[in-house]
Amino acid sequence: MLMYLDNLKNVFLKRIGVILLAGVLCAAALVFEKNSSTDFVTQSGTFWISELTKITDDKNKPPTSRIDYNRIIHTNSNLQRFLNATEKNKIFDYNKINGSWNTLSRVKKLNWIRDHVKTSYYQGGVLEFNFYIDESEPKDVDYLKKNASAFMKAYVAQSEKTIKSIQPKEKIRIIDETIVLPETKALPKEQILMKYGIIGFILGALVSTMAFFVLTLGKSRE
Repeated sequence: MLMYLDNLKNVFLKRIGVILLAGVLCAAALVFEKNSSTDFVTQSGTFWISELTKITDDKNKPPTSRIDYNRIIHTNSNLQRFLNATEKNKIFDYNKINGSWNTLSRVKKLNWIRDHVKTSYYQGGVLEFNFYIDESEPKDVDYLKKNASAFMKAYVAQSEKTIKSIQPKEKIRIIDETIVLPETKALPKEQILMKYGIIGFILGALVSTMAFFVLTLGKSRE
């Protein structure tokens, strides 16, 4: 064991210039990548938008049917049609609504919509749509500020089409909209880049040292 440690020490001292250079290059590469791919903004709060609507018949009277509107709106059929209309046609950039969107399967995408857009049906045809994104979830707040209202109106419109397929005379009218925006907090850019620079340097130096050690060990056994 001591022999290997001595060899490792000798390799490090002999190749210290190359090892330090490898550490610097690795640090620079990691800092560049992090600086290019991060906007250094974190969200501190829950995003929430609500659409208060009213369901009426063709005579503007509240519905008399006993349909469970909540269940109809959250059926796979309604969610699938909504995603087909908005994702495939690129009406909305879902990667900015959910930072992990590209990693989700089709089923998980449907469940994500189902879990984040909730409805509450009250008496007199009053139906409320609520869209929540928790503070811990990755999201682009600036994008949501510009597009959340259109997103919800598109969801309401699709839900109306689904309800009409069952009750042709019924329609949904938006009465009011409420948006609660999360605060944005800038991350300390210099500290983050310094941290990744140190990690990159240590990683580069360690990998290069081990590479030289393995090569030296291999030559000594020839």
